[in-house]
Amino acid sequence: MSKNYIFGLTTGFLTPILFLVILFFGFKNFFNDTSKLNLTSIMVNDLSGKFASLNDIANGEDIIVNFWATWCVPCIKEMPILEDIQAETGIKVIAISNQKAGVIEDFIKDSDFEFDIMQYKFNDGSRINVLPTTLFIKENQIIWMQQGSITKNQVLQVIKKHTVAQKKGR
Repeated sequence: MSKNYIFGLTTGFLTPILFLVILFFGFKNFFNDTSKLNLTSIMVNDLSGKFASLNDIANGEDIIVNFWATWCVPCIKEMPILEDIQAETGIKVIAISNQKAGVIEDFIKDSDFEFDIMQYKFNDGSRINVLPTTLFIKENQIIWMQQGSITKNQVLQVIKKHTVAQKKGR
């Protein structure tokens, strides 16, 4: 076997593995670092065309924000979970999509969810790379973020943990 053949074989085998290792370890902290998201840069619209920052909408209250899309099957599957969480905890849930208002409106007219469904855009060039992505915001700070599907129990545990911590701190 020639040196070129062995080099090509080795490079062809190791390059995808190296790429995956860099992708997983190199970007893992970026995707999970909630400090990268700025609540004042996330502009939310109730589909009337008037945007306000997510920071203003939260207004210091505890809220759950879910980034979703009408084409995202896991997003749609977890909407009943969000509905249950809002009903059981009283914490406001906002599901926001960056799709066109007409697409969101078509989805809303066929649903009966009690939580707010809105449109969003970033005013600083940020973006959400994974749908669904769910945030728990407390006192205008992102306390918890989950990229990918959530479970009801998972979110309730996060809420309980941060509610108990707040009560102990007082």
